[in-house]
Amino acid sequence: MGILLFSFLGSGGATGQFGPAPLGQLVHACVLLTIPNLVFLVTFSVFLVVMFRKAAAAYIGVLLIFICFLIAVSTRSESSHVLLVELLDPFGYCAVKHIIDKMDILELNTAYLTVSTALLWNRIIWGAVSILLFGTSFLKYKFKHFVAQTAKKPRRQKEPECLPQEEPFQKKCGNTAFVPAYGLRTSLTKSVGFAWLEMKSMFRSPIFSLIMFTLFLMFLGYNLLWTSAHYLTTSHLPLTSVMTHARIPMMIVIALMLLILSGELLFKDRSSGVWLLTDAMPTPSWVFVLSRWLTMGSLAFFIASLILVAGLVSQLAMGFTDIEWGLYIRDLYGSRFGWMTALQIITLAFFCGALFNSRLKGHIFSIGIFMFIAMSVDYKLIEQYRFGFSFVPGGFGPEKYNYSQMNGYGVLDAGLFWYAGAWTALAALFFVITLLLWNRGVDRSLKERWQMLRQKLPTSSGRVLAVTMILCLFLFGCFQYGIHDNLIRKAGYRTKAQKEAVAAAYEKKYAKYRETPQPKVTNLDLTLDLFPAKRQAAYTARLELENKTGEPMDTLHLDWDQKLTVAELYCDGHSLEKLEEDSEFRHAIYRLQPALAPGNTMGLNIKATLAYKGFHQSDFQGDLTYNGSVLGTDFLPFFGYDRSRELDENKKRLRQGLDLLDSRMDRVDNLFSRANRFESVQSDSLTWNMVISSDGDQTVIGPGERVNAWQEKGRNYAKFRSEHPGSMDFKIISARLATRAFDCQGVACRLFHDPRHTYNLQVVEDAMQKAVSWLSGKLGPYPYSVARVVEKPLYDEDFITFANVTAVSEAHGWTADIQTDKDGQYIYLTMARELARQWILDALKTADVQGAELLTQSITQYYAFRFMDETWGPGQTEKWLDKAYKDYEKDRADEAIEEKPLILVDKAAYLSKENGSISWVIIAHLRIKFCLLFDGKVAFFISFCNTYKNSGEQNTMS
Repeated sequence: MGILLFSFLGSGGATGQFGPAPLGQLVHACVLLTIPNLVFLVTFSVFLVVMFRKAAAAYIGVLLIFICFLIAVSTRSESSHVLLVELLDPFGYCAVKHIIDKMDILELNTAYLTVSTALLWNRIIWGAVSILLFGTSFLKYKFKHFVAQTAKKPRRQKEPECLPQEEPFQKKCGNTAFVPAYGLRTSLTKSVGFAWLEMKSMFRSPIFSLIMFTLFLMFLGYNLLWTSAHYLTTSHLPLTSVMTHARIPMMIVIALMLLILSGELLFKDRSSGVWLLTDAMPTPSWVFVLSRWLTMGSLAFFIASLILVAGLVSQLAMGFTDIEWGLYIRDLYGSRFGWMTALQIITLAFFCGALFNSRLKGHIFSIGIFMFIAMSVDYKLIEQYRFGFSFVPGGFGPEKYNYSQMNGYGVLDAGLFWYAGAWTALAALFFVITLLLWNRGVDRSLKERWQMLRQKLPTSSGRVLAVTMILCLFLFGCFQYGIHDNLIRKAGYRTKAQKEAVAAAYEKKYAKYRETPQPKVTNLDLTLDLFPAKRQAAYTARLELENKTGEPMDTLHLDWDQKLTVAELYCDGHSLEKLEEDSEFRHAIYRLQPALAPGNTMGLNIKATLAYKGFHQSDFQGDLTYNGSVLGTDFLPFFGYDRSRELDENKKRLRQGLDLLDSRMDRVDNLFSRANRFESVQSDSLTWNMVISSDGDQTVIGPGERVNAWQEKGRNYAKFRSEHPGSMDFKIISARLATRAFDCQGVACRLFHDPRHTYNLQVVEDAMQKAVSWLSGKLGPYPYSVARVVEKPLYDEDFITFANVTAVSEAHGWTADIQTDKDGQYIYLTMARELARQWILDALKTADVQGAELLTQSITQYYAFRFMDETWGPGQTEKWLDKAYKDYEKDRADEAIEEKPLILVDKAAYLSKENGSISWVIIAHLRIKFCLLFDGKVAFFISFCNTYKNSGEQNTMS
């Protein structure tokens, strides 16, 4: 209904962002999915209530169904029994996901959902289950059982004739009874004693024990069977970070369980009919509340310990003993969805129950608030964690894993204290309000409870609670101010909408300079000092700039990165007159006097610092981090208009009033872009000399030949120079690394890795030796004197190749479990692909136009497939092509403009890497020449498929 009414409400319709509501498709989905799923949930809940005669049975049953659903969703993509998973999913989600993964954007918006065989049988099976449950419930239901059960419960009555005075447990109607006084120590002892009794009562329940055992089996199965395969590229060794990650996908399940059980326990005296006894007891009310909070806290601690035990059992069962005990404690018992977070969630449930004085309303509001916050954070409706109760940096982030063995949580740890402190202070405030509002025994209206509160506040205990409330509010405000100061003011955090608006404003203001010619960098002399512990750097550089156009250049445009501060900027033999400096968009315009004549060069001198300020909640800021910095060339000013800052998704451009893009890159007939190099538009051919220093415990990796390395004043220095001109797309890496040196048929090879990651070094070395040897036979001698492969932190999963260096994430083989051939072969495949890229980038100077990645990425993937076939035997290409095609089918749905034919690929990795490799294999098999003349959008792709089919060979594409 919301979608149907949307256009009538005026939202979005005026800007043309939303098309007409697809009524038929919506009705089709409603009949096929929504209604049957609701029917199943209702009949299943009714069935459980009828069979067990308790409403709690429905809560637990639905929770277990939800747990099973999460398991099905998580195992679907990597399970060897996909059909079975799709059939056992009660909601049909897995079968639907399998269908829509292969649909493009147009189909996702307009097409009817195709009913596959798996989806049809799923609907039939679970429809039959719903009918069976309904029939059983209809036959078993006896009204007299529920009437009799209700009649046994004592009715709670109000006592309007008397309100409590200063002490709510001391009644003064008639004769005043003696009420024993309890000291704080006695009351706390009673709270602990009551909590212990509640815990024993819980664990005596067979249903509760079954739930805990089921949770343990889930954690165990998660770790043993499918965690690594689902979240990483290869099967992963059972690292402690992988074991503790189980709490993240299970967060919703655990939170819902704690919220429900907290509400039930808080109102236990009323729901069990013993409220008359507890109301008559002279024990203060806060003792009962505290005891139940301690009970739930102990339960949360037990669940965290279940994850710990499941992790240890999994690690030891797989023969892995490199256990990080500190990480277990931090993750499972800390504030990143560990035990401390669970205490905050429990307090939310107590607060809602006390505020509304109703078990049902407490459930509704506590679950509703938590689910709203969790879903809002997940779908980026709440972008700043400071507005999402219990969310902290590093617990629920942008990557599959936020933890890296090389760098820990990195900068995300810097803000943890402030976020955890804020939510702890707020939870403490909730708890104090719970103590003030909670009344045991008889029901009282909000007005009556307000009168009780007014009478309680003047007492000594009331004053203590009031002061505690003020203190909690003050601390919450202080922590929130600290977050705002560090995140917004210092770090310059922007929401997605703010980033869009800034990018659009930059384009509107400076796009007129898009094709303004700028000088090219031909030589770089750099002295760079890195300070990883401070996330800072300082450098002096001299850039040699050449005018490679046919016209004089009298204007210089400079863009700079947010973390860059330029202290000095001057030219040799030329003056720079600042015409404009735009600090908001980080763009400056200088007049160059005299103008730089065609073919002439000049020296530009820069002295600058780099520094990250404050902290961030989700950006790893991996270019300057504590261990594993990967600093790109953006530490230098950018000459000209920076097209990478433009919005490249048409829906965003439409929102910002910009022209829609036909492509992310210019066509081959654009002379300006054709004169630029794809890898770096700032330089066609660069030579360099660099002196780089870093902290004494870190190794520096740079491009080209390492001329010298030394230590001075507790710092490590290294000097690098170019062996021959290259592209200006290099990185500078600084990390705590161990080195493994060996020879690959005359080529000096170096592996730089985390000292702890020695698990697969022999395999990585063998892959590098074989790949260098094979590629040398196909592409000629290795173009550099030394080949380097460097490990970088896990959260940066992209492969980086420049000059003679390839940087590989922790996620790709360093800690892989290579017991299966597929996982070991993946290391060989990626090594061959990235080393082939070094050869290709050295040999080709690709223009910055459509189709560039066909040469720089697709060909390297093709060579990797050939290497695998000749190294591991026939059938490798077919296996890896099948995976590439599945990835292509899935990733094409994320295309933000429109899918181009391969010859016009425009920075679309799913085309160049996945589809491109398929086409190159077909071309090679057919032994035909590659031609650049194609006028049909899909002619290139389809014609090769048809020709390949007609050749009588097996069709790899199918």
